[in-house]
Amino acid sequence: MKIIYNPKTIPSGHAIALGNFDGVHLGHKVILRQMRDIAAAKSLKPAVITFEPHPIALFRPQVLPVRINDLHVKMELLAANGVEVCYIIKFNRQFSELKALEFIDKYLRGNHIITGFNFAFGHNREGGPELLHEVLGGNYTQVEPVEEGGAVYSSSMVRMALKSGEVRMANKLLGYDYYIRGKVIRGAGKGAGIGFATANIKLKPSLLRAKYGVYAVNTQFGRGVANFGVRPTVDGKTELLEVHIFDFAKDIYGQSLKVEFLDFIREERTYKSLDELKLQIVKDAAKAKEIE
Repeated sequence: MKIIYNPKTIPSGHAIALGNFDGVHLGHKVILRQMRDIAAAKSLKPAVITFEPHPIALFRPQVLPVRINDLHVKMELLAANGVEVCYIIKFNRQFSELKALEFIDKYLRGNHIITGFNFAFGHNREGGPELLHEVLGGNYTQVEPVEEGGAVYSSSMVRMALKSGEVRMANKLLGYDYYIRGKVIRGAGKGAGIGFATANIKLKPSLLRAKYGVYAVNTQFGRGVANFGVRPTVDGKTELLEVHIFDFAKDIYGQSLKVEFLDFIREERTYKSLDELKLQIVKDAAKAKEIE
């Protein structure tokens, strides 16, 4: 997938899915499927216009962090859904003051545009599907909402599920196992000292925090059990994702580790000693191995 940052304008000849696409969940995938179908039918190039940073960072910084995926993972997911070109527009105060019609003239004309039912754009969110229908006519497609149990699929639903430890629900909404990709760093070595060596990852500040606790996980090196939190028994201050990979002893410091969250096992808690913690990890690992 070709990535173009902060384009001055966008040439014609694309079927463009327009949105933030945080999480690239099942609702987003319906929009992306429409993009692919229209691109094939009209001999257009399948593309996406998205925004960085997330608009919430400008308008509601008090609720950060909210990102389900970092930019690298989002690009990875968009590419896997058939996007050939991704245009990333820098979302800042100046861009937020662009009028809706100016946005259409600068970025959308000459292309077929696809959005969700509630997409809003332009200064004070003055533009939406009605304006796109009016201006673009047959070169605009509005995708109806996708629902689960009467609730519309949304990034907010995924965020709530992850923050409450409902990983299986989050994965169902996403259509894939939620994952974090990060560089393995050196820890204090206390895990290895009790027989459970871990690969450690620090989360990016902008990334949403799932509920602190123990999870059954999968990595490119095999299944495992992970603790995400501040490790109150051994530290209590430093936030870390610690992953113990079953039957694995290779040195992977400095490598990129993809950690897929399969299920929530228990909340993080404090133990009286490392021996007590070790006994609990044995139980956690056994439970993680049972989870499908």
